[in-house]
Amino acid sequence: AERLYYLCEYVLVFFCRSMIKMELVKKWYKKYKDIDPEIRRYRKNWIVIYFMSSLVGMSFFITIPSLHQFVTSTTHPEDANIQPGLGLSETWYSWIISVASVGGFTGAIMMGFLLRHLRTKHLMLTCLSACIVGGMLYSIGKFGWMLLLARFCIGIFQGGQLTLLRGYLGETSNTVIAMLPPEKQKKSTIKYTNFFWAFTLSTMCDAIGPGLAAIAAHIP
Repeated sequence: AERLYYLCEYVLVFFCRSMIKMELVKKWYKKYKDIDPEIRRYRKNWIVIYFMSSLVGMSFFITIPSLHQFVTSTTHPEDANIQPGLGLSETWYSWIISVASVGGFTGAIMMGFLLRHLRTKHLMLTCLSACIVGGMLYSIGKFGWMLLLARFCIGIFQGGQLTLLRGYLGETSNTVIAMLPPEKQKKSTIKYTNFFWAFTLSTMCDAIGPGLAAIAAHIP
């Protein structure tokens, strides 16, 4: 009888908590529906921006754990535990690492200039295309120049995309704040919240990228 009592109490508490959560969900949904449709559209766009920030963060270090071995180890190593690589010098390795910074600088300048004449969406797709090309070159690279070009394309993606993301977040945040009632405009933290989430997700993926690369290195 005592166990049955505790079981009924547990079920009752669980039911009450579920009802409370349902009420909170209903209130949130009602509040969400009351938001201006234009503001809702911007919020959906911001989710895409957060995802792009995560992708940029992950691209910074995801190839680093395997890059040195891939570039410098010989094609016919004596140690069977060492995966065959390109057999290039340390100088090649340093250039391959550094050229991503050159690409980032080039991408930031180029996208900042093109942003005056083209839509942000088209420029983001261009940066994504550079990332895809860089990844394909890295995966099939058999010569040093292919890795140099791959890292340069990845750098263009990183520098250009960060420029576009931050510009878009700042511009759209100001637009949404201007749509709010006057009494809420001064207290709005939309811009700071957007930059916080974009920066946080990008930094988290900076740390996740090498971990994924280390796991992938053990896949046959």
